[in-house]
Amino acid sequence: MIPVVSDKYRYIFFYNPKSACSVARKLFLELHRNELSDQQAQSLATLRANHQDEWHALDELFPLDKDRDYQDYFKFTLVRHPAMRVISAYLNRVVLKMTDQEKIAASLSDAGADHQAIAFTFSQFLEYLSVAPPREVGNFHFLPQSFLTVNLRAFELRALPSGWMARLKLVLMRKFGLIDENTLILDEVCKVESLQEDLSRVYKKIFKQDPEKARQALELIADLPLHNVTYSSEEQLKDACNVPAHELRALGQMPNYASFLDSNTLSVIEDLFKKDFRLFDYSVDPASSVVGFEKSKHRAVRASVPKDFDWQAYVSLNPDLSVNGIDNKADAINHWIHHGRFEDRRYR
Repeated sequence: MIPVVSDKYRYIFFYNPKSACSVARKLFLELHRNELSDQQAQSLATLRANHQDEWHALDELFPLDKDRDYQDYFKFTLVRHPAMRVISAYLNRVVLKMTDQEKIAASLSDAGADHQAIAFTFSQFLEYLSVAPPREVGNFHFLPQSFLTVNLRAFELRALPSGWMARLKLVLMRKFGLIDENTLILDEVCKVESLQEDLSRVYKKIFKQDPEKARQALELIADLPLHNVTYSSEEQLKDACNVPAHELRALGQMPNYASFLDSNTLSVIEDLFKKDFRLFDYSVDPASSVVGFEKSKHRAVRASVPKDFDWQAYVSLNPDLSVNGIDNKADAINHWIHHGRFEDRRYR
């Protein structure tokens, strides 16, 4: 979890990579852009000029001071079903963007295996996460959503319980200083699977004393875009969890996420993210609502790619793509989804 803080409205948003964090950070920035100094605004202008997402350094623009007491701040986070999230992280970061492949392969080799940098599978990726300490993994895309950034104090993370008496007891304990200052109590947990509904509820509370700000937030939430979504098929791929990463990358279109789940991978995922399942109230086997959400999201992504999309023509007609390493089907489609279609680029 990575915190961003609004001192003006006294709340902290904890975001997690691969849990709609780009969408949520962009929303946060739009709501609080007017709180930035001239120097900070100029740094954002520089990012835009370099075609970079300006919300990537949001935690530096709205930092949490590790020496302050934030007990009276409203705190919330945005989470995703752990199984869907780790599959998304693997496909997006490892398979498509080839992140940390040498580190992962080296760790697997140290464990007595013999793997090439891009030859390992999803099952072996889970093996890597099982044996590597969190600080060695380092990459927040792969760590539990309940894992707090290492530069913070030894905070303990807790969520308000569901029963009203338990919630009241916790609130009173916090009010009268009976809870250690290193214990962060999440007032709300939003879920990707009910993103708009949950964020609307939270921002109504945050901006309760500022109706105009609340109206702005609800308008932005109603029109949240898709961002950084992996282009995946509606079809199942048999034994996908044991298909080498380089073979998946060559497909261009990733397999349906459910293809990666079997009794073995679910068991490892349950062990890896046991605190996430408990803290954020998810069942290990994804519920129908989770599966339905993922299907509808990927259906919308597939609809954004024209049926006559020619990835080779797209790269050829846009020379800057190959200069930036976009020279294959998977990357070309991904670029079209997130950038090309908004830039009116030619693909035929």
